[in-house]
This record gives sequence, structure tokens and C-alpha cells, in this order.
Amino acid sequence: MKHLRKLCSLTCLLIWATATSAISLDDFIYNTSGNFYEIHTTNDMQNLATYLKEPNNQCWGKTFKVMVKELDFSGSICEPIGKINDEAFNLANAFRGTFDGQGVIIKNLVIDESSSQYTGLFGYISQGSVENITLDETCQISGIGYVGGIVGRCSNGTIKNCTNYGIVVNIDQSSWVYAGGIAGFVDDYNS
Repeated sequence: MKHLRKLCSLTCLLIWATATSAISLDDFIYNTSGNFYEIHTTNDMQNLATYLKEPNNQCWGKTFKVMVKELDFSGSICEPIGKINDEAFNLANAFRGTFDGQGVIIKNLVIDESSSQYTGLFGYISQGSVENITLDETCQISGIGYVGGIVGRCSNGTIKNCTNYGIVVNIDQSSWVYAGGIAGFVDDYNS
């Protein structure tokens, strides 16, 4: 019985450690010939969102490229890539790299941030670039300010060749509301 308890404790510890382990750049396939990280699945996209929440993420200047023609988020619970905490406004969590969708069509993406600002496929990009992405008509993005299909807010960044056929909903009806099909708010000189 004593050994069984130790085995159960060890098993529970391993499960907990696996469930709480942090995402790092090592979790992505790195293409050494092209110097970029590869995105193949919706799980890779969600891992990127999780990675950017790490306090010391190393995303600045990194390039990510989608290697498939379609990403279907059916049944997934999603949050923006580069989600910023409204109160802390910590730009360390913003997306600051290059994301090239390479013509990917995103389907069934639902992001419901009914109590958060900076909502889109990318919540906040700062000095980053997002390009070559299409959200189809099955996608829906909703939030309470700075809501866009592709990017909630873009500061000193670039959005190129992106299309949104989905729905963008800004829940907040106050006078300080920003929403758009592609970007909720752009405050830079490059887009």
C-alpha cells in the first residue's frame, strides 16, 4: 500500500508538471534554411498565444510562417495571439515578430473576449508584421474595445494582404470604442 501511494503521488506530480509546463520556442519546428518557425496546426497557433504570455518571451524579431493552406479551429477555445492585460498594459506580451500566413484560410475561429480589450486573431502587435491571412465567413471575433478580425490594435506595425469575411462584434457601446473588419485601431506610420 505504501508503494502504491508513492506511485500515485509520483504519477500525479508528473501529470501536474506536464499540464503546467511552459511553452518555449523549442516547441515549434525551426526551419534552419529559411530562419523561421513553422506553424502547421491550430495547436501551434494556440501555443504561440500561450508563449507570448510568458514574461520573458523571445518573440521580438522572430518570424513564423504557416505551412498549410487551411487551419480549422472547430471546437477550439481560442484567445488572441499577443493578448495584453488591460490594467497592466504590458507590451512585452504583444506580438513583435513577423507572422506570414502564406495565404492560409482560417475557418471556425471564435474568440470571445467579452471582458477584455485588444481582441482579434492577434490582440496587439507592436513593431510587428502580420500578412497573407484570410478569415472566412465562419469566424467571429468579439470584445469590448480595440476589436478587429485580424488585429485588435496595431502600433508601429504592418498589416498586409489580409482579408476578413467573418463577423467582428464590439460589445462596448461607449464613445471610446474602436472596431474594424481588419484592425480595431492602428496608431502608427507603417500600416
